This record gives sequence, structure tokens and C-alpha cells, in this order.
Amino acid sequence: MAYFNEAAREILILASKIIGREYKNDNWSSLLDKLSELFNIDGAFIGFWENGFIEFKYSSFLIGSAYDKNQYPDLYRVALNDRKYFKDVLEKDGYIKIADYAKFPHSLDVWKNIGLKSLLIVTIRTKEKIYGSLHLVSINKEVNFSEESIQILKIIGGAIASELEKEAFMRKIEKEKEINAKYIEFINDMAAAEDPQSNLNGWITNTIKKLKELVKADMAGFVFPTENIFVMSNEKMHKNIDIKNIDIKNSMLYDIWKKNVTQITRSDQCDILSHYNSAFKKSVIFIPVISDDIVIAVFCVYFSEKDRDIPERQIRFIQTIFKYFTLLIYTRKNLSKALYKLSATEQGLIKSFVSSLETKDVYTKGHSEHVAIYSKKIAQAIDLRESEQNMIYNAGLLHDIGKIGMPDDILSKPGKLTEHEYNIMKFHPLFSYEIVKSIPKFKNIANCIKHHHERLDGSGYPDGLRDEQIEVGARILAIADIFDALTTKRPYRKNMPVYEAIKVLKNEAVDQKILSKAEIVLENSFLNEVDFEETFVPVELEKMRKEISLKDHTTGFYKRNILVKKMNNYIEKNERFVLFMVDVKNLSYINYKYGVNIGDKVILFVADELKNIHQMDVLSRTGTDVFMFIYRGDSLLSFKDTLSAKLKNGIIKRIKDKSCVINNNEIGRIIGCYITYSIYPDESQNAEELIYRCIVKKSSH
Repeated sequence: MAYFNEAAREILILASKIIGREYKNDNWSSLLDKLSELFNIDGAFIGFWENGFIEFKYSSFLIGSAYDKNQYPDLYRVALNDRKYFKDVLEKDGYIKIADYAKFPHSLDVWKNIGLKSLLIVTIRTKEKIYGSLHLVSINKEVNFSEESIQILKIIGGAIASELEKEAFMRKIEKEKEINAKYIEFINDMAAAEDPQSNLNGWITNTIKKLKELVKADMAGFVFPTENIFVMSNEKMHKNIDIKNIDIKNSMLYDIWKKNVTQITRSDQCDILSHYNSAFKKSVIFIPVISDDIVIAVFCVYFSEKDRDIPERQIRFIQTIFKYFTLLIYTRKNLSKALYKLSATEQGLIKSFVSSLETKDVYTKGHSEHVAIYSKKIAQAIDLRESEQNMIYNAGLLHDIGKIGMPDDILSKPGKLTEHEYNIMKFHPLFSYEIVKSIPKFKNIANCIKHHHERLDGSGYPDGLRDEQIEVGARILAIADIFDALTTKRPYRKNMPVYEAIKVLKNEAVDQKILSKAEIVLENSFLNEVDFEETFVPVELEKMRKEISLKDHTTGFYKRNILVKKMNNYIEKNERFVLFMVDVKNLSYINYKYGVNIGDKVILFVADELKNIHQMDVLSRTGTDVFMFIYRGDSLLSFKDTLSAKLKNGIIKRIKDKSCVINNNEIGRIIGCYITYSIYPDESQNAEELIYRCIVKKSSH
């Protein structure tokens, strides 16, 4: 007993050395030698369970020197399937004890031939995973390992497993850092392309190619039908194909867009793609880009090997990137339509806002204005020149402009962000930098905007700068930004008194020299509200931004959320109204027989005819081929009949005028619209239910 008490003490010391990572110096050799000595046996192995084998990578000195791996390869690599008994018992009990190996019915010939007498094995496992097994072998004598020996060895096995788990976690972190760095580089390259308008197709194609390479896919595709963009990229081809010149109705990408599949989808899990070649479709991931519940574009990646995939977190991040990417495409393609309205100096400004035009109204001026004012006063307190004070004021106004590239559900989340959401939000200084650096007037402040979340101890982002690496302007912005965040009421917390906010700042890794000079200034200039001055945003740009954020850019009709908002306004006032739904008839048939381009033209013809109908409120596009509006007139049935006739006749006339290739023998039969309606308050007192009732009525046609 005294022996085992002493051995137990030695084992605990050994376990602490494992946790202290001392084994790193000689790849576990000294640990295994020590185990051999403590248990008075001939040797010890560590076997890792990897890829269906037990790989004995590490052994004690005596075993390793006496039984060379090249001479005895079967000692060092054993298939788990061949050791099913061992595997099952170890998984169930955590150990195997064999006193007389020669009589053991599941023994291995290679061990019997070298004279193995006794064996003790314990698993190296955590609660979640078995990493391998720890083996004690006695060759010169039989050993009947006691229960105390088993428990002691289990302690060692647990310590090894804990360390292996820690190593795996560290490798995962390093891999994540490497992946994140590549994504940051990708975003920088994408946003910093030299004047992409001069070669827009090349820029789009190159972006898809780079992302394909980043995720190590064999092929990537991207479709943005309303902008006539269809890109395919593989080892042999990197092309932006003109949709007008090809028939893409048999494209899985196009099907996902056309049928408005809003979920990230693996092709073998999607019923609407069941008719495609099964060998090809099993390894395709479709990532939709969504705006107001409508799929506007789709990106896909294809892997030739079935077991290759992209982690869910990366897929969500790619989805965010492509939302930003489609905004860039749309605004860069359509920029010329607005340039003639703006002066030469304003043209430089609009180019910097190319990523913001389809976002909702997120210009919350309060925080930026506060930070601008605080920053200017801090700059005064540390005796910067007046021109530098003005520059720092502009930096305060613009420091968060990159948040318009962030997903709405993250920006508007009332509670604390998850780790994944926070990692996405950390990209906003980079987006701000990319936007601001292209404006000549603000080029000098781009870097301090980029670095306003850096900290003196290197814990900040995006570049992890330290001390003097961070420009003075960024250090000023950091203090002003934190101060206003602490003293402003947020949805999830109350605002902090000024003295407490300054106390918090004194414990932050910000420039304490600047803070000491700015402390009185911040106390004296604390802002509850700001009388806002006009921002630098041109009137025409602001008007265009709001228009695009509210409306479908293909038809000019309102988006679904605007319709719902208007319906809720009427419901709150208890004002009677009728919700109409217009659904284009036989569109799938038209696409199939005459081509997608003809189908798209029919949708636009319906939209054009709807514009000529009076007595419609909030005319909206709620789906690819679905329109809705509010009617408040008195002649409901006659209005419906008139609407149906005008749409059918108008569409047919436009088809004939535009020489669309639809057979005259069937044009009257296939062209037209399903028209349904639901009435408030007769049928429902809920906006979404009114929409649902229209859809149900259409399906009964």
C-alpha cells in the first residue's frame, strides 16, 4: 500500500507536468519512461485513434529502441476494425487488463511472437471524444495489474486527453485566425478594386474566382438575373456570361432564384432540384442573397468530393459578403444614371457611397454627431491646429459609416451580440475606411477612421496595433466613441453618468495622456441632444438612397415591408380597405416554352400596365411575379373585372408591339393574371393574414 501511495504521488506530479506541457520537449518520451519505471514494467505506448487505425506514434525508450518501427511495422499501426473487441470494451469500460497475453483469445501474433506477457490499456478520453489509448506492456514477467494501478493510469489518460483537447482547440483557433485573415484580405481586394466601373465584368468574374479559391471549391457560380449577370468559374473557365445569349432555365442557380428559396440549401436536400443529375447535385451549396424576403441573387459552390464542405459559420459570413457584393454591383452599374445630377465634387462623394444605396435608413446621426463634437473638443484640449480639429470632426461624422454594410438584424439587435455577430460587426471599420478613402476631401482621415477601435495594448481591431502605431486621430476617436457609447441610453441598458464613464475610460487601453487633458472638456461638453446641422450628403444622393431603399429597383414599386407598414397604419386607425394580389399566370410555362427572357418581359409588361391603373395605394412587388396593392374604392367587383380585362388586353398588346415570340394561337389562353383580394376588417384584422388569404384564394383557382 505504501508503494502505491508513493506511486500515486509520483503520478500526480506527472499529471501536473503534462498540464504544464513539459512533454512537449521530447514528444512524450520522458512521460512514458517514467510510467514504465513507476509500474515496474518494460514499456509504454500512446496510440492515437485516427482514420480507422490505432497509430502508435510515441513509445518509451526501451520499447522504441528494442522494437524498431521499420522492423516491426505491425506493432505501430493496427486497424481498429481488426481490434473490434478491444475497441468495444475500451469504449464501454475505459480499460482492458490482461494478465496472461498468450492465453488471451483476442491476442495479436506480432505481440505473442516477441513474448508479451501482460498488458494494461486505458482510454485517453474527454466527455466528448476518445483521442486514443495508453498502453503498459510487460514482456519479461507476468503482471496482475491492481485496481489501484488502473485508477492511477486513468488519471494519466485523462490528463493526456485534456492536453490533447487543449492542443486541438488551439489549432482550431489558429485555423480560424488564418481563415479570417484570408476573408479580410478578400474583402479588401473586392472593395479596393481599381475603378471597377471601367471593367465591371472583369471585376465581378475575378471576385467569384477568388472566393472559389478561398473555399477550395472545384467550381463556383453566381446569378444576379435583374442585372443580367451569370458567372461560372472552374479550372478551365472564368466567365461572366450574358444571360441574353444563353438559355439558363435548366440552371440550378436560376431555379433557386426563380423559386425564391431563401434558405441556405444543399442541393441533395432541395426537392425543387430533384430532377437534376444526382451525381452532380449532391455536392452543391446554394447561398441566397436576400432583400426584404426576396432572393435577388444566388452564389453556389461545387465540390467534386462528397465529404468536402464549408462550415456553417463560414457560409453565413459568405452570405454577408455577397449581400455587400450585390450592393456594389447594383450601385456601380447604375451609378451613371445619377451622376449628371451632381456636381464634380459630389461625384467623388457618391462613389464612396456605392455600398449604401439599397440599405434601410440607418443614418442615425446622434452618435456620429456626438463623437464628432467630442473629438473636436479633445483635439482643442491637446492643442492640435484648427485644420486638424476640423479633420477630426469630419472623422467623427464618418467613423461608423461602414455599418451600412452590416446586416440589418445585427445593427438593430436590442441585446448583446453573439460571438459570430460581433466578429461580423468588427468589419465595419474596414468598410468605413474603404468608403472614405476614395473621397479626396477626407482621404487624410481614412486611416484614423479605420483604427478607431484599436487599443494601446494591441487588443483592438482590425489590425491589432499598439501604442504609437495608432495615429493620434484614432486615439482621440476611440476616447470620444467610448465616452458617448457609455453616456448614451441603449435598448439593453441605461446611460452611465459622466463621472462613471470617465472612470471606465481610465481602466481602458486608451491614451491616458490624452484622456487626462480631455477629462474636464468631456465633463463640460456632455451632450444629451444635438441640434443637427446639414450633413455632407448631397440632397440628390439622399433622395436617391431613400428611393432605392424603399423600392424594388426593377419595377420601381414599393417593397413588401412598406406595404405591410401601410396596412398596419390603416388597421391601427380601424379604416376599411381591400388588399389585392395580382399573380402572373402561366409564368413557369412561358419560361419553359419561350425562355426566361420572355417571361421576364411579361412580368415587366404587367408592372407597366399596373402603373396605368388608378385607385391603387402602395403598389408593391411582393414576389418574383406577384404584385399587391391597397384599394379603398367602393366598386370592388367592377374594379376587379376592369383590372383583369385591362391587364390581359394591355399585356397582349405590349407583347405584340414588342414582337415577343409567343404563339398567337395560345396567347389569349396563357396570358393574364390571377387576381384575388381580402378585406379588412371582414376577413382578418392582421396584415400578414390578409396577405396569406390572398395567396390561399389564388391556389384555389
